[in-house]
Amino acid sequence: MEESSATTFPIMRANDWRIPIKEYLLTWTVPSDRLEAIKLTKRASGYCIIDGLLYRRSTSSPLLKCLSSEENIYVLREMHEGVYGLHAGFRALAAQITKAGFLLAHHITRFQRPSEEV
Repeated sequence: MEESSATTFPIMRANDWRIPIKEYLLTWTVPSDRLEAIKLTKRASGYCIIDGLLYRRSTSSPLLKCLSSEENIYVLREMHEGVYGLHAGFRALAAQITKAGFLLAHHITRFQRPSEEV
């Protein structure tokens, strides 16, 4: 039996912040708005795609894996409450996550339990 060599990509939601960057890096298409196109090309210059996953280049650390909002919550919870939980404030927690090789979505400002309301 022959094995098919198919590339799999993680499912990305419509409101995922990584989509415009990833689409630009894969297809080199830019938005029709000139200012948005300039912003996107400048922003995307700091990213690369490896095996279908988006990574941010960093001068002070290895490549950082870009996470979705759902993945952010999982990583934050594991780093904060996991077996080797780090019971620290947000800045210290974010620093630990960066050292672990992950890039948090830039929209998250604090860790929030699912039962809390915004």
